[in-house]
Amino acid sequence: SLAPGLSEGFGRIANAVASLRDNQDQGVLTVSMVSTFAMRWFMPRLTRFQNKYPDIEIRISTTMRPVDFEREDIDAAIRNGAGDWPGVRCDHLFDVESVPVCSPDLLLMSAGINQPEDLQNNILLHSAARSGEWAQWFEHCNVPFEKAARELTFETTNFSLAAAIKGLGVAIADRHIVEEDVESGRLVIPFEQPMRLPEAYFLVCPERHAMKPKMAHFRNWLLSEIPE
Repeated sequence: SLAPGLSEGFGRIANAVASLRDNQDQGVLTVSMVSTFAMRWFMPRLTRFQNKYPDIEIRISTTMRPVDFEREDIDAAIRNGAGDWPGVRCDHLFDVESVPVCSPDLLLMSAGINQPEDLQNNILLHSAARSGEWAQWFEHCNVPFEKAARELTFETTNFSLAAAIKGLGVAIADRHIVEEDVESGRLVIPFEQPMRLPEAYFLVCPERHAMKPKMAHFRNWLLSEIPE
């Protein structure tokens, strides 16, 4: 006899607590992103966010599939695409510009890397999800390209970049993603001929959560990390 009334009452209490928690500028913020973005771009900058907002705990969920904000306990996502996903707010972070990268030692040891076509004499590294990117880049440089004589394919760009750092070959990736590796000297860009792709990285979140304090703090910090 008591169950229907108690269930309704406890449900209202749970909703009130959730609403109070969501509207505070502290607590947990769960963000979904692909592993390459998380490891190569986001993690090197996370300390700056934690120093500025010590009361907000960032939890990272790495997956490539689309997020169902109605069913999953995810507050926001960082994805690359056209930014035309329905029912969500999309904040543009940066466009995708593909560049070749390799280890400094490989560049020194390889004979005659003086122009883009010389890269075809080396092992080309890429991810399975972006298997045609090398062909597109060579076309962008007006270099004939059919199929590399030697190549290694990895599940993600993150693995291909790790292989490039070890000197296994030349990888291709977005220049923003490899920014930290280039600045640290782990990777070099042999040719400054970036290929602009028709996609960009966006911060995506449901409209109903967009202006909550935790989300607003995270968005403002993230946008401040993007160079002008």
